[in-house]
Amino acid sequence: MINYNYIKQRLKAKGFKLSEVAKLLGVQYQTLNKNLHAGSLETVKKISDATGLHFMELLTPPEGYMHSDDPMTNEWSGVIKK
Repeated sequence: MINYNYIKQRLKAKGFKLSEVAKLLGVQYQTLNKNLHAGSLETVKKISDATGLHFMELLTPPEGYMHSDDPMTNEWSGVIKK
């Protein structure tokens, strides 16, 4: 599921702001914001490609699960049970 606030939170945790991501994608902030609020998987894929973050990392994990980041590198290591 695409959750605007969750994507924004994950990007922030990885050191990105939506305005910076918009520049990486070559679009205006408002366009990126609109596409994310509309639930565009294509936009999430583009964000993943532009930032180097795993596509699944930007999606809300299922109930009872959470994303796991390597504490040494801050790289995504998968989805684990809480």
